Amino acid sequence: MMRSFMKKFKLRKNEAGYVLIWVLVLVILGGLILGPLLLLMNTALTSSHSHENRMQSFYAADAGIEDAAYKIQNGTVPESYPYYIDVNGNKVAVTIEMDWLLHGFETEARGTTPHEDFVAVVHAPGNGTYEVGITYNGTFVLQVDRIAAWLPAGFSYVTGSSNLKTTLSQNIDDTDTTIEVASTAFFPREGVIWIEGELIQYTQTTPTKFKYCTRGFDGTTVALHSIGKEVIAEPEIIIGSGGEDPFIANTYGGTVLRWDFGVPQPKFDDFPSPPTLSFEYTPTGVLDWTFAWMRTKEMDIYLAWSGTCAIYKATATAQDADGRETTVVSHIIGTNPVQIVTYTFE
Repeated sequence: MMRSFMKKFKLRKNEAGYVLIWVLVLVILGGLILGPLLLLMNTALTSSHSHENRMQSFYAADAGIEDAAYKIQNGTVPESYPYYIDVNGNKVAVTIEMDWLLHGFETEARGTTPHEDFVAVVHAPGNGTYEVGITYNGTFVLQVDRIAAWLPAGFSYVTGSSNLKTTLSQNIDDTDTTIEVASTAFFPREGVIWIEGELIQYTQTTPTKFKYCTRGFDGTTVALHSIGKEVIAEPEIIIGSGGEDPFIANTYGGTVLRWDFGVPQPKFDDFPSPPTLSFEYTPTGVLDWTFAWMRTKEMDIYLAWSGTCAIYKATATAQDADGRETTVVSHIIGTNPVQIVTYTFE
């Protein structure tokens, strides 16, 4: 049996040749594996180096945005652009542009300069009351189709606090879906009203009625309401801070309150004055930044707006050691103090 086994594997007698073959096989396999491995390691190192340069470039561009905010707050904005700063060996080009306060909210086709006869003034003294006083010294009969106001992030509208209101002309029970009032002149064609803590959504108006109502809107309690009780026009609330509206979130942050009126639009002279619009906000405190506006149906006297802030667009471009550019764009609100609202990385 041993002899047959030896015959079967007689090549083992040449041990030197057998070992050489295996050495050659291992060398070939090692070459096949080592080459790609070294290439992979080199690629990883190159990628890591590139990523590090990219991050340094991003931090340099971010420093350019911070420098722009500093210059805006301190009133040292340059007269020509771009201006340059050096950040750890990275050359950063910075530009600052003042944007129209109502950019994205209203069309620019009718101009971005307010009419001299149509003036808005915003007042928020810090006691929780937001007032928008608007004066008009012209002779045309203005029809108003929008009033809007902006609240900075961290502040909220107090439900039922608007001074745009009417009164019930009939009692309503907890099943009524048509609500009769003295006038719907200061109310949107469709929207939400507030009566004694109950929110009511409606989809149609007549001069004296809210029709097709949904009672107990937004989780409020349905109740009976008697004649003479106040009916408040609730605004459309557009929240930007939480991302509900990307444009507002990326440009301003905060919240926009908007009252869009139905047809026929109320006349300017019919609004309560002064102020033209007021509402409560919470928490009480001084608002560093505010702006509000009124829009009419007239072609020549279209918009009146005012604010205690300005909107700037800052762009910073940094070049890394590999010659690649990194750009950061930011909207900055305010004058003193200022707030960087958002960053866009390019």
